[in-house]
Amino acid sequence: MLTELLSELETRKKGREADFWATARKLAAGEKVAPAAVERLLADSGRTPADLKAAVELMQQRRQWSDVVAGTAALEQERTAMHERIAAEDRKLAQAEQAHADATLPLQARLQAIQAALREAGDARRRLMDTCPYADLKAELGDVVRRIAELRTRVFELHRTARECETKAKSDLTQAQCDGGRFEAIWRERAERNHRAAEQAKAELPGLEREIAKLEHDEAALREQMVNP
Repeated sequence: MLTELLSELETRKKGREADFWATARKLAAGEKVAPAAVERLLADSGRTPADLKAAVELMQQRRQWSDVVAGTAALEQERTAMHERIAAEDRKLAQAEQAHADATLPLQARLQAIQAALREAGDARRRLMDTCPYADLKAELGDVVRRIAELRTRVFELHRTARECETKAKSDLTQAQCDGGRFEAIWRERAERNHRAAEQAKAELPGLEREIAKLEHDEAALREQMVNP
């Protein structure tokens, strides 16, 4: 008899526990439950309203987590689709890279052959220059090369002079504005003098550059004569 009684009590306890959680799930889902039924449930199960509130909040959280879990199937499918698309694009890239390699390999080989031929031609040209037997052409080329070097040095010096004089002219004008009075005229005269010097230097440049261009043309012509057999 005692065993049967204890078994019956345990069964009723489990039933009240199941009813409690069933009610919590209903409330979490927004279903209406009669207050009297809830009151009896709490009394029978030995629970408090606070216990029920906590249980409802737990069920609500579990519903949210369940919704998240339920969405994983669609996400898994989408992930698989993304992997397949990426793999397809990778295959396209591999095919394109292979096509590029197939197309450029013979071009690279030909380019290397051209570069080797150009190096050989350059070496042959230097040998022709070095072994040129015509002393007059050598002497004329030497004169032209020296003249070009002199003119380039002069061009460099003129550029430097123009920059320096322009800098001095700006500094003189600044000094004139700062000093004023009787020294202002002196500084302005210096600024004008430096400005004229800069302009004179720049004015000489075009003629020198034309002369250099002509001499470079002459140099090229002389070199062509020297490489002729």
